[in-house]
Amino acid sequence: MTRIFVTGCGVFVPGGKSLQEFWQTLVNGKSQIGPITAFDPSGFPTRIAAEISGYDPREYFEPKEARRTDRYTQFSILAAREAVDDARLRTSDSFSNRNVSVYEATSLGPTGWLFDQHTIFLEKGYKRLNPLAPIIGFPGAASARIAGIYNQNGRVSAITGGSVASILALDAALSSLRLGQAEIALVVGAEAPIFPAIVASFSTLNVTSRNNSNPSLACRPFDALRDGIVLGEGAGALVIETEASARLREASLYAEIRSIGVTCDHYHLAASDPSGTEISRAMELALREARIESNEIDYLNAHGTATKLNDLIESKAIRRTFGPHAERLPVTSIKGTVGHLLGACGVVELVASILSIRHQKIPPTANFATADDSIRLQIVTPRSIDCAIRHIISNNYSFGGKNTAVVISAVDNDRSQSQ
Repeated sequence: MTRIFVTGCGVFVPGGKSLQEFWQTLVNGKSQIGPITAFDPSGFPTRIAAEISGYDPREYFEPKEARRTDRYTQFSILAAREAVDDARLRTSDSFSNRNVSVYEATSLGPTGWLFDQHTIFLEKGYKRLNPLAPIIGFPGAASARIAGIYNQNGRVSAITGGSVASILALDAALSSLRLGQAEIALVVGAEAPIFPAIVASFSTLNVTSRNNSNPSLACRPFDALRDGIVLGEGAGALVIETEASARLREASLYAEIRSIGVTCDHYHLAASDPSGTEISRAMELALREARIESNEIDYLNAHGTATKLNDLIESKAIRRTFGPHAERLPVTSIKGTVGHLLGACGVVELVASILSIRHQKIPPTANFATADDSIRLQIVTPRSIDCAIRHIISNNYSFGGKNTAVVISAVDNDRSQSQ
């Protein structure tokens, strides 16, 4: 099978507008959750989120470009920009002539922007709508814009699927490379959900934390006092390419993507099967395809949403998959730090895992303080730990019972350790 490597990473998330800043935020375990500033949440059950503080599109885009893109698309472009630069593709004279695929992933896309346009329509009539509304507001806007920026004429796709969207996009990208449809793929997952109707709808579903008085401690993955998710915004991006392409342009390699396991349990629209059977099977499929034994995994980056039920189910699945190895397998979730980025969380968390391989260090799980006797996992806390890391598995799950697991492995590379 064709080997696929990660040659570039990019992020634009709370506490991490660059890879270096993101890594330092993770290692410090500093929560980026605070009171919502994007709108007045007074009266909402949940009034907190992980926002990208001080974001002003005028700092990153020309005025015309800022007007023609929504917040979600802007985050996508910024993460993609760093990943492309990190992979040293922008300096390649042949980049615009290479066979490159672009995959965009999201759960909600430009929904918030569309809500604004709908309000304008109701209050002022159709003549006051943005004339570019169908272009700015459709879910494929980000990938089309990114492809245009880099003059790419290959496959350009937009994939949705809740919290597993960006891993499904990565899976499609892997297929395009292995089938010879592309040499390089850019995978971007982004979300901009800090919008009144979206925050209110998640609150109504009773899955969000109500710890409004102490936001920095609100999201507590696997902790006995956990009480729900906290929405976050931002984007992550990966440049992946075939071994032949990477060797040809002498690219530095972050990690090898070994496999992706995908399952669905059909249990409930908003909850996973309590047994964790299909979550476990996703991990087992990934391990089998990667030809790695469960006891060879050095670190597990968990989905870890910080809801009572989901963390318990995931812990059951982990113990089922890893058996005795689960007693010593380091486990973390980064959602206590950057919040739940919905469709973007898969790629963002994979970037975190890739940086763990690069630095041979595991960040802590922010806010984990009180062990839950029913979880029984080796949660990394309160500080990061140095660890020999060869193989990592990263998990994500979504509404509708969709489950994914990605196995990545270290490679010999010449990347600087300065970031």
